[in-house]
Amino acid sequence: MKNYTLHRSMGYCPINISGENIISAIENNFKTIAEDANIGNSAGYKLINVTASYNKGILGGKGGCVVKITAIGQPLAHTNDTGDPKSAVVWIGGVLPEELTEEYKFDLK
Repeated sequence: MKNYTLHRSMGYCPINISGENIISAIENNFKTIAEDANIGNSAGYKLINVTASYNKGILGGKGGCVVKITAIGQPLAHTNDTGDPKSAVVWIGGVLPEELTEEYKFDLK
């Protein structure tokens, strides 16, 4: 099991996530990542696209994983309006360049 650091939005203290590798860490902790990224609406969200890639220029030059999430809210009870799709970006530290040699696109079910 490898530990990574999820750098949270709004400057909150980072939290640790873990997995066999960075992809499994993202999958195992996606609920936390999605909540922090504030995607969707009060009825939830539907994922449109999620990718992960390595970027050497983030986290003060230490480098890490950039997770890009695009989602749309679920229809609300009083209306079918879901709003427009929203995108969010989350940074994860502790990732080595060889862990993500190319952009990884998550299989959404």
